[in-house]
Amino acid sequence: MKYLGIILDHMFRFHDHITCAAEKSAKLIHSLSKAAKLIWGIKHEAIATIYRDAFLPLLTYGAPVGSNEL
Repeated sequence: MKYLGIILDHMFRFHDHITCAAEKSAKLIHSLSKAAKLIWGIKHEAIATIYRDAFLPLLTYGAPVGSNEL
């Protein structure tokens, strides 16, 4: 079941959500590595912006729900 973008199973474990986020992150990293070449490609500042504004939110979305320290 998917609720507010978080994938839940019947035991309220977040394994499926983590797997999905890891797959999306791997695709994003692969795309960034293809776009960021040493001589040509996007600049370091653009990569840092993409990392900060796309990659980190993708990984941390729903993190407080999965922790036991609420």
